[in-house]
Amino acid sequence: MKYRKLKNGKYKIVDMNIITYEEVVMKYFNQNVSMETILKENEFYDEYYKCIRLINKRLRSIKEIKKITNSDVLDRLITNGYLNDLRYAKAFIHDKYLLSNEGPLKIKYKLISNDIDELVIDEILKEYDFSKKIKNTLLKYGIEDGTRKLLSRGYDLEDIKKEIQ
Repeated sequence: MKYRKLKNGKYKIVDMNIITYEEVVMKYFNQNVSMETILKENEFYDEYYKCIRLINKRLRSIKEIKKITNSDVLDRLITNGYLNDLRYAKAFIHDKYLLSNEGPLKIKYKLISNDIDELVIDEILKEYDFSKKIKNTLLKYGIEDGTRKLLSRGYDLEDIKKEIQ
């Protein structure tokens, strides 16, 4: 099998006129393989790298990636450490805490909808103090309107009452 490296990091198998990935070239180096085998490997790596590009844009849960790819690619992504629901949940909660006004109940619901374990979510949420956000909202909008806003954003009524007192 003769091959040539291209500028984009892929390889061209000269004998078959196929552009493929380094992993495929290394796997079948000095072996006689059919074009179908190479094309099947290419499909796998097309999916694999497509998923990696999505994960590089923002972390994804296993459930999100499971919707768009097959189990072989999913297993490889988990094995190589690209997918990790605990890391996803920590990053998600951290971003929501810093960048949005969403409360712990709304954040928890979104993570549960991505099949993240409820106990894991509760443990991570304990690390964040939402009382400052509650106080600021109550001061800005008053008790009645502030309470209504906080409830709609996913804050617990008991937590709101604690801050009112």
